[in-house]
Amino acid sequence: MQRQHFARALGITRRHYSDVNSTQAQKLKINSSRLWNDIHHTAQWSAPGATTDAGGLCRLSGTTYDKRARDWFADQVRTLGASSYKVNATGSQIATFDGQKANVPPVAMGSHLDSVATGGRFDGPLGVLGALEVMRSFKEQGIKTHAPIALINWTNEEGARFMPPLGSSSVYAGQSSIEAAHASTANDGSGDTLGAALQAIGYVGDGPNTFQEFPIAGHFEIHVEQQTSLERPVNQSAGSKAGRASRSSKSSSMEKMGMPTLTR
Repeated sequence: MQRQHFARALGITRRHYSDVNSTQAQKLKINSSRLWNDIHHTAQWSAPGATTDAGGLCRLSGTTYDKRARDWFADQVRTLGASSYKVNATGSQIATFDGQKANVPPVAMGSHLDSVATGGRFDGPLGVLGALEVMRSFKEQGIKTHAPIALINWTNEEGARFMPPLGSSSVYAGQSSIEAAHASTANDGSGDTLGAALQAIGYVGDGPNTFQEFPIAGHFEIHVEQQTSLERPVNQSAGSKAGRASRSSKSSSMEKMGMPTLTR
């Protein structure tokens, strides 16, 4: 499922809530040091092995490492004063913060705290932690948005442990069912299922599962694909560059290329 079809599948119409050139928007700043610290603090919950030893992240969906990151996120949003915190049947965490208008759909921000087996610290977790930092900054600067804000940690987006991927978001978009998501089987042939793994870590809840139950006005996601090499889309020429972040002990560099979609 391509993210560019996400809004279309949900029947979301475009809304405009604010002007990015407004004085208030121009003054908004986040605490980048706090975000940086959160990224590395939560990276401690990573399975031992070569990936973790190299500074990467191995936090597969439904593992004890996933649970620890989820528990930390739950503590953070509660401390921040979320008006509602729910876990749905497919394990996604949804924290809602009130806006000026209670009768309009919330604007969502988030991604996933779980990772692939050889993941990077700035992949899905950045989308969740970045959303958390935005909300913290709103609170500190006395900003109350027109619409409510929802912070979401989706489940099994990558499909690294259980197939198919997009375990929770596909249910939300009406492209799958809770039963099908729970029946997703482990890639290692163990016979484990996503539903059993989520039950084992205490993350099968009664929160909203679909767009009809919890409509949103839009969804923002920061996402960095990390790997030593990246696949080139079939419609991209051989000489084109893909967005990539690289780091050595002496220097850091980043090349950025905007893409309208993300396929996993």
